[in-house]
Amino acid sequence: MAIMTTTTDAADDADVAAAARTGTSTIRAAAADDDAADDAAADDDAGAGTMGDADAGNDTTRGAEASAGAGSGAMGAADRGTSTMRGAEAGAGAGTMGDADAGNNAMRGAEAVEDGGGGDGGAGALVRPVGALVLVDIQSAFVAGEDAVPDAARVLDRSRGLLARARAAGALVVHLQNDGEPGAVDAPHTPGWELHLPVAPGPREIVVRKTQDDGFEGTVLGDLLEAADVGELAICGVLSEMCVSATARTALARDYRVVLPHDAHATYDIPAAPGISGVVPAAMSSRAAEWALGDEVEIVAQAADITFTAPVHARRDG
Repeated sequence: MAIMTTTTDAADDADVAAAARTGTSTIRAAAADDDAADDAAADDDAGAGTMGDADAGNDTTRGAEASAGAGSGAMGAADRGTSTMRGAEAGAGAGTMGDADAGNNAMRGAEAVEDGGGGDGGAGALVRPVGALVLVDIQSAFVAGEDAVPDAARVLDRSRGLLARARAAGALVVHLQNDGEPGAVDAPHTPGWELHLPVAPGPREIVVRKTQDDGFEGTVLGDLLEAADVGELAICGVLSEMCVSATARTALARDYRVVLPHDAHATYDIPAAPGISGVVPAAMSSRAAEWALGDEVEIVAQAADITFTAPVHARRDG
């Protein structure tokens, strides 16, 4: 573009100069505005970059969080696995304890027997010696022939062992013999009434006849135990829930220490009762009879664990 030169007076020159200055200021202001705009744009770009970085950081953080979440999921799965294993272990432990509790309910602990308190003792439990053996109704009607109790052979075997050890130790031995009603299988002087185990009569082995389930009722059993200074006795024989239980219960009531070997007493199956129950096995009935005697009786798993000693009176006389 061509530049035109014009001659003016001083006033005009001043006006022109002022105008030029104004134009220059305007241009400078505009330039400043443009610079500010550029700076703002730069700041916007920087901000966008920062925001981009922040977004990238957020994306990274989200990624890390996602990874952490995945890790947490893995840890949760591991925890669930651990919980499952712990649950299985607890279940196994509970099963073992359940089995142990079932065993303990069946035989409530050797410690009580060892201490002389009530409860059931397992095989091999330490049992303090007793000074007397009471054999309850071991008569042919109940332990021999087709009408014998189901576990008659076992009861006879264990009772023979108890009898031999009691005799050897000089303990008091009492054979209870039930006198049944006329016509009953154990009516006096009938084959079923006879004692099945041989008796060795003497001052320390006596036969006591009875007419009731309780061997103490109407007999001299209590007098014999008192005269011999017996404080503890073992009981074996039949029937578990009848004469054995009744005799043991009275002995406990009289403050005797009573030891009952689980494998040396027995009974019959309980017949089915329509509308009530099916047949109750004899072994279950015998166990229930033991349990019903309470905590004071000492239930010993094996008769072989019972030992004997001579009563105080017998020791003095000897």
